[in-house]
Amino acid sequence: MTSHLIIGLNVAGIAAMKAIREIEPGGRIVAVSAEAQLPYSRVLLPRYLGGKTTPESMLLEPAEFYEVRGTRVFWGRRVVSLDAAQRRAVLDDGETIDFDRALIAAGARPTVPRDLAGPGVTGLRTGEDAAFIRERVRGGARVAIAGGGPVGVKTACALAELGVRPALIVASGRILSQIADNEAAFLAQRCLEQRGVEVRLGADIVRAVRGPGGLEGLELGDGAALPCGLLVVCKGVTPNVAGLPPAVQGRSGVAVDDTMATRVPGLYAAGDVAEARDLLDGQPRVTAIFPGAAAQGRIAGKNMAGATAVFEGSIPRNALDLPGLPLISIGRVGAPLDARHAVRVTRTTGSYRKLVYRDGLLIGALLVGEVMDAGLLQACIRRNLAGLLAAGEPGQLMGEAG
Repeated sequence: MTSHLIIGLNVAGIAAMKAIREIEPGGRIVAVSAEAQLPYSRVLLPRYLGGKTTPESMLLEPAEFYEVRGTRVFWGRRVVSLDAAQRRAVLDDGETIDFDRALIAAGARPTVPRDLAGPGVTGLRTGEDAAFIRERVRGGARVAIAGGGPVGVKTACALAELGVRPALIVASGRILSQIADNEAAFLAQRCLEQRGVEVRLGADIVRAVRGPGGLEGLELGDGAALPCGLLVVCKGVTPNVAGLPPAVQGRSGVAVDDTMATRVPGLYAAGDVAEARDLLDGQPRVTAIFPGAAAQGRIAGKNMAGATAVFEGSIPRNALDLPGLPLISIGRVGAPLDARHAVRVTRTTGSYRKLVYRDGLLIGALLVGEVMDAGLLQACIRRNLAGLLAAGEPGQLMGEAG
């Protein structure tokens, strides 16, 4: 009987567990979860922060799910060492777990610059983070958010729902610079400002100013002082690779092939820690999105159980539910000025729609306001990007969204 170890129990880990059980009902599964509470959707954390959902409604599966599938879970524990040769994992309390095959799905943590880390500074990655932010806000703390990407914008919206007027500090010249163009970013920024969010573009944080009571403010690159008692850093995530064998590590996460297998036989990876194929250019990279993590976990689980399954690749997809203004970005939303690319833009009152084509094939969509056909567009974009990649003509990943 094969013994499976799942390191990290969220979207990818749960998808792998289900896939293993479908193929191998009698196999042994042991999972290690860093959080003591039942796994929940991290995508919903901004909504929870803003009081729009409850912890119970965020659960990925009910408590009995794990028992029914015969999975032993070590709650609130971490794997600190993984010996691939001995097929043994060591937990943070010294306990060991032997395995035949293991899935590394340990996720990622917020990237907080070392010179900013300290009391009064947090990310938004866990339920504890959200609870900490809400507690500080109730105490009257002024809030600043570092980062104008999707998480930073969602966090700003959530705080605005609580009646807070946060300052959103953005290093680039527009918010959502990686997923939206100038026009979409302008519409999103206007929506934020109408709800009391102060948006500071082209600003960077030089240092955190602390006093006897903790964080007192921030010094910005232009010399401005920004009083605040809480800084929420939303500037990307760092994969959790500590304790893993050097052989499995890639540029930033865990390197995998299209079966989600690492360079070490018997070890797989999925989710926010895995460097998997990106359909925009065919290169491996971490794509920290919910659907991708679920798909990768399922592929890994099938292969751990002895099947043969291939991950087709990820495409960037971001969805923001701004108050009265939904925004969805799929695939490549910026295009070079050449004969092979074309852009079709449609504007109506309250909506903006941009479709990007390569050689007549749809490869990207940016939808603001009206997003009803996003699912159909995504399926088409995925099919076209996969076809271009197979033909040896991948799209180019752009640093900004044109």
